[in-house]
Amino acid sequence: MKTALAFELLLVFCLIEPFSVESRQSQPESQEPTARFGVEVDYVEVNAVVTDADGNFISDLGLEDFEIYEDGKLQEIAGFTVINIPVERPRLVPFVDEVEPDVRTNRQVSEGRIYVIVLDANHTEARRSESVRRGAGELIQQWMGTNDMAAVVHTGGRAEASQEFTSSKRLLLAAIDRFVGRKLRSATLEKQDQRAAQLAGPNKSPPPPYDPWELERVERAQSILGMLKEVSEGLADIHGRRKAVVYFGEGIDYNIYDVFENNEATSIIDSTQRTLGEATRANVAIYTIDPRGLVLASEGLAAVPGGASNISALQAELAIGQDSLRVLAAETGGFAILNQNDFKPGLARIVEENSHYYLLGYYPSRSERDGKYRKIEVRVDRPGVEVRARKGYLAPGKGDKRELAEVDVPEGSSPELNRLVQSPLPVPGIEMRVTASVFRIVEDRSVVPLVVEMNIDRFRFEERDGQLHDKVEFSAIAIDYQGEVEAGVRRDFQLSVLPRGYRLMAQAGFRVMTALELPSGKYQIRIVASEAGAGQGGSLFYDVEIPEYGKSDFVMTPLVVTSSVESSVPIYGTEEDKQKAILLPTTRRTFSRQDRLTVLAGIYPPVPSGSGPPKLEVTTTIKATDGQAVFKHTEARGGEKLTEPGEGIIHKVEIPLTDLPPGDYLLEMKARDTSKEIDVIQKVVIEIF
Repeated sequence: MKTALAFELLLVFCLIEPFSVESRQSQPESQEPTARFGVEVDYVEVNAVVTDADGNFISDLGLEDFEIYEDGKLQEIAGFTVINIPVERPRLVPFVDEVEPDVRTNRQVSEGRIYVIVLDANHTEARRSESVRRGAGELIQQWMGTNDMAAVVHTGGRAEASQEFTSSKRLLLAAIDRFVGRKLRSATLEKQDQRAAQLAGPNKSPPPPYDPWELERVERAQSILGMLKEVSEGLADIHGRRKAVVYFGEGIDYNIYDVFENNEATSIIDSTQRTLGEATRANVAIYTIDPRGLVLASEGLAAVPGGASNISALQAELAIGQDSLRVLAAETGGFAILNQNDFKPGLARIVEENSHYYLLGYYPSRSERDGKYRKIEVRVDRPGVEVRARKGYLAPGKGDKRELAEVDVPEGSSPELNRLVQSPLPVPGIEMRVTASVFRIVEDRSVVPLVVEMNIDRFRFEERDGQLHDKVEFSAIAIDYQGEVEAGVRRDFQLSVLPRGYRLMAQAGFRVMTALELPSGKYQIRIVASEAGAGQGGSLFYDVEIPEYGKSDFVMTPLVVTSSVESSVPIYGTEEDKQKAILLPTTRRTFSRQDRLTVLAGIYPPVPSGSGPPKLEVTTTIKATDGQAVFKHTEARGGEKLTEPGEGIIHKVEIPLTDLPPGDYLLEMKARDTSKEIDVIQKVVIEIF
C-alpha cells in the first residue's frame, strides 16, 4: 500500500499545478485505433453513492442532507435527483432461450445504465485471456438490462474487434469473445536472462542488464491512458446520468517511481494526470478489474532464478500494476477489483452503484478557466454513512476546446440533424422503432432495407385549408468499425394529411422506408429524425453485419415480417427504395387473430462443390409456449438454379392466424442443405391477441 500512496501523491502533485503541453517530455506516438463514440463545464455534476455500514444504499436522503465543497468552500447545490434504475429483463418466452429482438427502439435509452468495457490486451498475459472474457461476459449476460447501453473497446490495434454502443447482448458478447491478451514478458525476467548470458560469456565486466522492451512498454502505457482519455472525452456530452468505464487488465507495466533510471516515468505520470483530468471533467467513473486473481502473489515465484532479489522485483512489478488500477478507480469515483478469483461480487457492486445514486449539480463559485485541479468533497448530514464520489476535476483552461472526430452527414443536413448524428447515444425525443434485413444485389454488395416507425405524439401539426401540415427531416447513415461513413441518405418529408389520415398516423405511427447499399462488413446504422413543428428530434442505432456471400458457410437474412393489416398502412419513401425491400415490413410484433402474416427471408447456401448444386429444404414453424408446433410449412428449394458462389433464393410464406389462441409464439424459419446436412435458422417472437 506504500507504493499506491506514492503513486497517488505523485499524481496529486501534478494535478495541483496547471500544465503546459510544451513543457513535458515528448511521448511515443501511439498506433492505437481511436475510440469513437460520437456544454461547457460551468455546471459541475457529481454522482454520490451513500451507503450504510453494511454497504446498502440509503435512498431517503433529501437535498438538505447534502453539502458540496470545492477547494474547501461550500457550494450552492443547483441540481438534486435520486436515481433508482431497475434492471429491465427481456420478456422471455418460456420455451426459448433468450431470442434477441429484431426490432430496435429508443424508448428507454435515457433510463438505463451506460457501460464502456475496455479490454486491455497490451497489459494482459495471453494465459489470462479467458479470465477477461469470462468476467466481461458475466457483466453482459448476468447484469445488463434491456434498458442499458454498452460498448466494447479493444487495445492492441484491433479496432474491428470493438463494438459501438448497443443494447444487443449477442454483439457485445461476440466482441468480448475476440479478446486475446498480448502482454510483454516481465522486465525482471528479461534482465535475468541477460545476466545469465553475461555470466556464461567471456566479458568479466559486463554492462548492467537492461529491459530490451522498455520503449514498447512506454508506448503501451501511453496508449491505454490515451484511450481512456478519448473514451472520457466521448462521454463528456452525456449529462444527467452516471457513466461507467469498466477496465479489464493488469495495469501499467512500467516503473514510474524510479524517474532517474526510467526516462519516461515523468511522461507517463503526465499522461495519467491528463486521463484523470478528462475523466473527472466528464464525470466518468472508472472501475478496474485485475484478471490475475488471488493466485498472483505467489504464482510461479518459487521457480524464478536469481533468488530473493528477483522475487522482490517481480512483486514490485505486481504492485506497480495494481497501484495504477487503484488510482484510476479511486480518483474518478470507481473502485478496483484486485486479488479476487470470483468477479461476481465486484460486478454486482458496479451495477448497484450505477443503479442507485444521487445526482448533484452546482455552478462553481470560482468560475475562472485556469486549467487547475479543483478538489470536491461531498458531505452528508447523517452519522454512520459512507459517501463515495469523485475527488475532484480539472477545470478547463483558457481556449480549451475538445475536438472529437465527427461523423460526416449527408449534404444539406440541418444543424439539428447533425447534432443528433454526432450523439454518442440514441436520443429519445421522438420515439422510434426500426427493423432491417439484408439482401445480396451484385458481387460483394448488399442492400439493407430499413423501415422506421415514429410516434407522432410530440409532433406539432399546423392546420391550414382543412389539412394538417408538418415537416420531418430524416437521415440514415452507415458507419463502419473505423468510424468512417460508408453510405448515407437524407430525406425531407412534407406531411399534409386530412384529420382522418392524422388519426390513422397517430394510431399506426409515421412510417418511413429507406435503403442503403453496403459492401461486406460490420456497420452501425444511425437513424435520425427532426420534426419542424415542435422542434423535436430523435435517433436510434441499428447494428448490421453484411456477410461475404459465397465464402460464408450458410447465410439466412433476418426475417422480414408483415401482415395484411400492417401492409395497408402508408409508408413514406421513394419507389426505388420500396422496390429494393422486396416486401415492405412492419416493426410491429403483435398481431390480431383475424390477420394474416407474410414472412420472407433470403437464403444463400454454401459454395457449390463437385457434388452439384445444393438441395434445400425450408421449414417455417410457429411454436406455442408448450413447444408444440401450431403451424408448419416445408418446401424444397434450390436445385439447378443455384450453381454460382453467392447465389441465393428469396423464400416467402403466408401464415393465417385464425386458429391461433391469444398468447406468445416463436416464429422460426430453418433452411437445411440436405446434401451436406447443415442448416441455418432465424427466429422472431410474436404475440397474438
